[in-house]
Amino acid sequence: MFSLAGHKILVAGIANRDLIAWGCARAFRAQGADLAITWANGKAEPHVRPLGEELGAEILLPMDVADPVQIKAVFDKISGRWGRMDGLLHSIAFAPRADLHGRVVDSSSDGFALAMDISVHSFLRMIQQAEPLMDRGGCCLSVSFFGSERVVRHYNIMGPVKAALESATRYAAAELGEKGIRVHALSPGPLATRAASGIDHFDELLDTAAQRAPTHQLATIEDVGAMAAFLASDAARNLTGGVHDIDGGFSITARGIKPWQTCLKFWTRASRAASCVRKRMQSTSCKPICPARGAKSAPFRARRTSGPQRRRNTNTASWKTIPAAPAI
Repeated sequence: MFSLAGHKILVAGIANRDLIAWGCARAFRAQGADLAITWANGKAEPHVRPLGEELGAEILLPMDVADPVQIKAVFDKISGRWGRMDGLLHSIAFAPRADLHGRVVDSSSDGFALAMDISVHSFLRMIQQAEPLMDRGGCCLSVSFFGSERVVRHYNIMGPVKAALESATRYAAAELGEKGIRVHALSPGPLATRAASGIDHFDELLDTAAQRAPTHQLATIEDVGAMAAFLASDAARNLTGGVHDIDGGFSITARGIKPWQTCLKFWTRASRAASCVRKRMQSTSCKPICPARGAKSAPFRARRTSGPQRRRNTNTASWKTIPAAPAI
């Protein structure tokens, strides 16, 4: 068993009870961690502060991750209050609506840059501030999605953004490993959250994931929280740089199809192909290969070794005559 008793963890990204960040914060607290919780702006404070107080968070502050000054202020507060920290969770992503709903190739330069800054580089900015406070090691967590490595319809610009986040996670893990700081990305399957509702046709994605995952169940924020709590604990001290799928096995199936269905389709097609070959081999006559040979040609086996044949040259797109094999 593992415990987070005495661990100091910062959670960024809570906006309501439906989000991944809330599920992770609850799991951290359930294992005994002390929490610092932030909100994005004044509009979010009335919703987030009561949640932080419910969990007994010792630090409650605003933090707009687009503003390096606010990020530094939060970590200065943590330094003054705790003197150190053991973990952080970055569960924040953003893209302008026009770019999120359009094709990747049509995304604007400003929109793409903003999505990368909020969703990826802000994680690196937080790690940079946390590094001196993790003198005894620690764990930094981000949140990704399967659309980073496979094309998911309607996920659009967030696919390349999450791919960049996962790459940054690996590089940060390599650079900070010698200091005992681990870096991971949590990759849940589709979740019915308010944040995900901004993606077009997201209900279809939820239905598809539930039908095709081996467990036939969608992941929950509690599932994600359980994984996050384990990775943040000392029990996972030798794990780093991972992208951890929490999706009921959806990501392991070929194109989201159950493995046994894929095998069945393959063998069905192979069986049909073999049957066609057998029928052709057993036929006694067939259409002539060359019109000059007349209306009928020799049986299938015989015509492969006797008489001139015309074969298409795939390199020159022309026809050439192949001399008949000599009689033996």
